[in-house]
Amino acid sequence: MSLETRKLELSVKNAIGIVLYCIFLELIIGIVSKYLYTNQSNLVIESLISLTKEIIGKTLVLWLIFREIRTKYNSEFRLGIVGTFDFKLLITVFLLTIGFYFSYNNSIGILAEKIPVGKIFTDLIQAMKLDFKRNPYPLLGTAIIIAPIFEEIIVRSILLEGFLGKYHPFKSIVISSLFFGTIHLNGPQFFGAFFGGLIL
Repeated sequence: MSLETRKLELSVKNAIGIVLYCIFLELIIGIVSKYLYTNQSNLVIESLISLTKEIIGKTLVLWLIFREIRTKYNSEFRLGIVGTFDFKLLITVFLLTIGFYFSYNNSIGILAEKIPVGKIFTDLIQAMKLDFKRNPYPLLGTAIIIAPIFEEIIVRSILLEGFLGKYHPFKSIVISSLFFGTIHLNGPQFFGAFFGGLIL
């Protein structure tokens, strides 16, 4: 996905504002959705309710962010689909991703895992593990499908495109990758997301 040819220009300061607004909206919607009953005796129904809540929440966040961007930066802003499909580029990115995965897990990834993350993060991981044991489908659907699509729209289709309207492509890619690493909110994931962001 990419923005249409209409130029969107974002500075780093603008992008920080958008990301903070996104985090704020996610927190508010997350708190509200906690009060919507999800646990069911039937795990399939529970999974569908949980994933529906996640999709509605992410869609609402994107809609509010698009509205904010149209108001502040570009009144004609809209998300468009890339016009041409480049199969060679897809294969190249796929091969780079596989190479990155193996090289990262045998080098920087080993060091990154040693970074302390704090009690809040370890408690969150522990709670996620317990939820996963009880019913893995909502977490799998969110982690493998919903969250990556949401992150790609925010980081690549909004921030990167906005940086490309203002900065040199190399600088834009590095800055957007730094944002991609930072929004994961912990040290070990920062490095993987940053280098992965450079490839993506």
